[in-house]
Amino acid sequence: MSDRVHTVGKRKPKAITFHATAENFIEGCLFNDALHAFPTGNRLYMPKGVYHFRTHREADEHRMHYRVKGIAAESVRGK
Repeated sequence: MSDRVHTVGKRKPKAITFHATAENFIEGCLFNDALHAFPTGNRLYMPKGVYHFRTHREADEHRMHYRVKGIAAESVRGK
């Protein structure tokens, strides 16, 4: 099993200590802020309903159209 584990990057894991350091606290706060910046999923850019497609390609195009529309709306909203 250990031959399948790979370390990517150069960051070292933080040591678990009884008292938090200011550096780790700040890093945790920045991580939390980054998580809250993600879209919440409360917005649905694809109209609700039941869709029937003849092919998987048509379904993929439909889904991609609304996915791109949602990404564009989120990027404009975030500025």
